[in-house]
Order: sequence, then C-alpha cells, then structure tokens
Amino acid sequence: MTLAVDTTPSVREAPNPVPIPWSPRGRALLHLAPAALCLTLLLTAAPAAAQRVLFDARHGQTAGNADWIVDADSSEQEWLNFRCTSRSHHHSAQRFPTPAQSTIRLDTDEDAWDGGISAWAIDLAKDALRPERARDWTIEQYPWNAPEMTFGDPTNTQDLENYDVLILCEPNVLFTDAEAQAIREFVANGGGLFLCADHETSDRNCSGGAAEIHDSPFILNRLMETDVETRSTPPYFDPESPLNDFGVFGIWFYENGVDHEGDRDNEDFDWFDEGANRNVIPASESPNNPILHGPFGDGTGGLGLFGSTQMAVSTHPARGNPTARAHIFRNGASREANTQGVLTRVTFASARYGAGRVVAVGDSSPADDGTGEGSLHFGWDRASGGVANDVIFLNATEWLADPEPDETAPVITGGPAVTAADCEAVVAWVTDEAASSEVAFGESTPFDRRASAPGFAIGHEVALTGLSPETTYHFRAASSDPSGNGPTESATSAFTTGSPTPIGLGAPSVDATAPSAVTLSWSTVKSTTGSVTASPAGTSGVEVRIEVPEPELDHTATLSGLVPETAYQLTIEAVDACGGQESATLAATTPAAPESVDLSGWKLVNDNPQFELTFPEGTVIAAGGYLVVGRDNDRAGFEAEWGPLDPEVAYLDSGNTLIVNSTPRPYTLLDERGEPVDGPTVEIAKNASKARVDACLDAGIEPAWITRHDTEADPGRGAPAPCGAGVVITEMSDADDYRNELVELYFDAGAGPP
Repeated sequence: MTLAVDTTPSVREAPNPVPIPWSPRGRALLHLAPAALCLTLLLTAAPAAAQRVLFDARHGQTAGNADWIVDADSSEQEWLNFRCTSRSHHHSAQRFPTPAQSTIRLDTDEDAWDGGISAWAIDLAKDALRPERARDWTIEQYPWNAPEMTFGDPTNTQDLENYDVLILCEPNVLFTDAEAQAIREFVANGGGLFLCADHETSDRNCSGGAAEIHDSPFILNRLMETDVETRSTPPYFDPESPLNDFGVFGIWFYENGVDHEGDRDNEDFDWFDEGANRNVIPASESPNNPILHGPFGDGTGGLGLFGSTQMAVSTHPARGNPTARAHIFRNGASREANTQGVLTRVTFASARYGAGRVVAVGDSSPADDGTGEGSLHFGWDRASGGVANDVIFLNATEWLADPEPDETAPVITGGPAVTAADCEAVVAWVTDEAASSEVAFGESTPFDRRASAPGFAIGHEVALTGLSPETTYHFRAASSDPSGNGPTESATSAFTTGSPTPIGLGAPSVDATAPSAVTLSWSTVKSTTGSVTASPAGTSGVEVRIEVPEPELDHTATLSGLVPETAYQLTIEAVDACGGQESATLAATTPAAPESVDLSGWKLVNDNPQFELTFPEGTVIAAGGYLVVGRDNDRAGFEAEWGPLDPEVAYLDSGNTLIVNSTPRPYTLLDERGEPVDGPTVEIAKNASKARVDACLDAGIEPAWITRHDTEADPGRGAPAPCGAGVVITEMSDADDYRNELVELYFDAGAGPP
C-alpha cells in the first residue's frame, strides 16, 4: 500500500505544554501541508544542533539477566529475581557515562561504556563528531536512584523539559501515574519517545509478584493508556472489537495471556523469534520514509528478533491515533488494515502525539550489543542474516529528535454545540488538531466573561457556570495550537438556560466502624458541591467540618479526627450551581478504639519493588505506640546509635529489605489484603530525616512533614498530636551508615473521650 504523508495531529487529548525559552522543548505540531503537495510519510527534518538523549535506567532496566543501560560504575541495586525466589545485585547506572562523552572518538570501541545498549549511545556520540552531519548529540542516563520523572519541574535537574529524546528500553518497574503523565506531556510538547518492549513473562524482577506479570509490554501499555479487550479463549485478542482502545499513541503491545501454549494459530503472538524480520514497507511505497531510508542508511534488511512480542496499531480517530503507522510487520503478515482501522502483527511502529513523536518496537534484542552485564547477545550491528538493527534504531532516533515546525492555525471542524441546564452549560466543538479550549460569553456583546478547559485536545468541552435560569447568553468558542497559531474563533451563537430544578438530595448512608472517623455517602439529581459536618451530640467536644468542592452527582466524604465512643450528629449540605441548598442529617456513634493492631502480613513498600518488607507473624503495635523498622541491625546495635528505645517501643530488623540508601522514593503502608493504609509519602532524600507533624494530612504532601538532618531523627518518640489516623508512617531517615536507616510507624488511636 502507498503511504501518503499524514499531517493530521492525534485526536487523543494532549496536555498543556509549558515551554521554556532556553530548553530544547517547545517543538511545534506538524503544519498541514497544502493539498497540491505530494509528500510522503515522515519527511526528514533538517538537522539541528544540541540534541539531548536520555536513556532511562530507573525502572528496572538491569533486572534479571538484562542490562538495558548505557553505562554503570557500580552494582548497588539488589533486585528480586523472577519468580520471587532470590535476590542479586545488578548494574546501577549513573547520570553521565564514564569515560566522559568528550573522550569518545570515531575509532572508540562500543564497550568503552559498560552497558548492554552502549553501542546505541556510542554511535550517536560518534555521529556528533562528523562535521557534515552538524549534529551535537549529548548522552545522559536517568539514574537508578533518581527521583520520579517530571515535566516542567525546575527542582529536578533532569526534568524531561531539558531533553529531546527519551529512550525506555524494556522497563521492569511500573511508572507512577505522575511519571506517566509527565512522559505524555513531554511528547505532547515536542519530545521524542522510543519504546522497546520484550516477550511475555519477561518480568525480570518479579515486580508484579509471583501471581502477576509486570513485564515491559504490560508496563508500556499502561504508560500509553491502552485498554484492549483480551480473552482467555480464542480469539484471545479480537482486532475487530469496537471495545478496544489503543491509547494515546494508537499502539498496543501484545502482552502475557494473549495466546495459549496449545493453540497453534495463536501461540506465538507475544513470544516469537524472527532472526530476519524483513516484512518492511517497500521503498516503492514509501521512498522518503526516514526510519527505513534515513541518514544512517537503508533499513530494508529489517530486524533480528529473538524473544519478541508484536503490536497492533490503530488509526481510529476515537480509539486510536490517526497518525499511527506500521513500518515493519511479522514475516508473511498482511500489511492491510481491518475494518476497524487496525493493523496487526506489527514489529516496528510510529505515531505523533501533540507536537511530538513516538516509535515502538516489540523486542530489545536489536539494541543488544553483546557487552555489559547479564545474558547478552550480539545484535545491533553484528546480528546475522543481514538485518539492519542499528540503522533502523539510529534513523528512528534522528526522526524523534526533529519535529517539523507548525505554522498553521487549527480549524474548527464541528460545532460548537451547547448543552444547557438551569445555571450552567457545556460548550463542545471539534478541531482538526490538538488545541486549547476557550469560550467568551455574556448576556450581550462585547463579552464580559470567559471560561476555559486545561490542556490541548481535538474534542473540546468547556463548562460555563454561575449562569442565571431562563436567561439567553451569547458566546464564541476559540482554539489555539501548542505552537501559538490562532486563535481560531467560531461564529457568535446563543443559548437559553432552563428553569430552576431541585437538587434531589437522596437518603445518605454512613460507615461508622472506625473509632476516629466516619464516612458518608450520598447522591443528588444534579451536580452539587457543599460540606459535611460532625457535631458531638453532647455539650462538649469539637465540631469537625470538611468542604466538598468538586461538583458531582455521587459523593463520598470521610470526617477524621473524631473521638472514639462518642455520639455525633452528621449534617450534609448540598449546593447547586444556582446557589440552591438542600441538607440531610443523621446520627452515628464511633466505636471504642482497639488497644492494639496486629500487623502480621502487612507490608511496607516503596516504588522500587525490591524494597518490600512483609511484617512477620506476631507483629503488634499498641495504641499510642511505635514500631521502629531498622536495616540489618539488631535492637542493641540500633540503640547504640540512636539511644535506648522505650520498652514499649517495638523494634523490627528488616534485614537488608528496608533500604532508604540515599534513594529519594516514597513509602506506602499496605494491610494484609494489599490495600493502602498510609502513603505514598513524600520522598526522603540523602542524609535527611522526615518527621510527620500531622497524621491526618495526606502523607504525600510536604505540609504533613518537617525535614531535618539524619542525625536529628527521633525514633520511637515525637509523634504528632492524635487525630485518629490509625497506623501511619511518622518518620523516615537516611544515614551515612546504612545500618542506622529507619522507618517509624505510630498507631494514632485518636484522643480519649472528653
């Protein structure tokens, strides 16, 4: 099939860019080419200087027998091996490869840097030495002990805002929701993202536990927000299903369970070998494709795949990405899309999202240069069969680094349409590219009010609030793209709000099983905000009140800091957009606080799965009491550093499981069912101690803590004032001597009866 240029941006919502003038970000969306021009897909952009490439090494890339990093000077990481039966130390990458990139020459061997994909980085460094190329590639790694990835955070020296290309080669640790959002924002703002997956059950560090596989296809699918329907019987994956959602990039990796060992038609979906995977898009159909025919050479030799998964690619405007493209397919596979716009059995794909670009490959083997640590094999430029691993990967890296400028304003292709209620309305419209969403409105012109929605999107919805019933309003919608083109404005239109309607506050329910908290649930016919109050039924005691600021139909609110064994009157106030109010009152009595909590089977974890402590049978914490968790140190050794602990303070030696170890990671306390009890906390940094000052504030926000030097830690003492928070994390401390690291728990059973 002939591939024509696709200048249509993704229809999936892209977040709002935060351009920084001095950074390499701020790339632009592709401009719409004039219809008379006959361009082919993915035109190569003119070279640009100072292309910064970031190889991720924070998310388990060296777990098991892998070593998907550029270089490491140490092996501090201790990974739990697959099937959860043993641990071992592995390469731990630092920010800058050593020796320094400035020492690399054209004749430097690929093993000058000690990592399994060092040749990739070495080849880019060499390319920067060729004057005719006018490139200035700089290579960095995101280290194993770095903080969570961010976008637009000036406190992070390796914020993604500062890079052009991010390479995620076979991650084995889930990205947090915040990290995934940051990576998607990075792409939306012009960044290039390279995704390398691997075969099923390649969970090399047991990050999903013994019963659940968190391998790279699983992890990358969730990063891309895919939601593809799979089944336990044939067809395991139905590409015709209208329920499939191929995420923001329109790409989905076949993951564990999408085949069956006894099914000959499907058994090699997510684990197969093709030593010479040559079903590439022919040059006659796409002669200027820069991934297959780019500055590093011709890639028609294809890839060498050994233990690969495959992909499905969707160009569906609502459940895929119209810019998604397949460049290489399984040998013998059809290169035609099905009736749902889905291409299957793909091994190399690309897409655009916002102002940026993405490429994806189903196997890390092509990047494997046979050096480094672990069970590695010669791929890259030394694979057999005449494949072009290095050429394709380097061409793709070049393409990711150079988005074309956008000079065309968005076009409103649908709407605006209005859905109006009594005191609010929603204005909706569609643009031909991701763009901002603004509405100017008022009872007359010129407009005196404005509303907007955050981010950039193809489908736009803006809520107008604070309106008057039975009133006519005039409005105009407007959109600008991330490159600043626009605004494109709609014609002025009008709508009329309806008559006032009742709130319809239904009968609320209450859960009063906790000694120091109650949870109320209620619903309303229309969206409301409001408040919830708990007032002691007697003449003494403190009233507790919280606001419900988000307009919803179904509400749940928890009032904490209550006194055990106390009767309360609970009042719900619901307020609609017109200012109308309805209320409901009910009563509840808090039970007595338990004298202790059995922590047997509970877990203390952080976002690195190797740092997981399961509390042994018989671990008990008393009401108002402490449990101090140390590292590889008995109680006597711990007290030699920190002073005597009170006899009532419980102490647990975690062995070498609990590791603060200068690693800025948050901690979470889980109960025996795996449900969160407290956390995730704020991060604890090197040579620092964090002490909780308010147990009823979210553990993940800084106001809940104070920061001290690690020598000022106060284990077994100094808990915040009781508020009925239950068992919480109250102190975390790093130390120069790892045996003095600690995490402290406290059982806040609440204040006693008045």
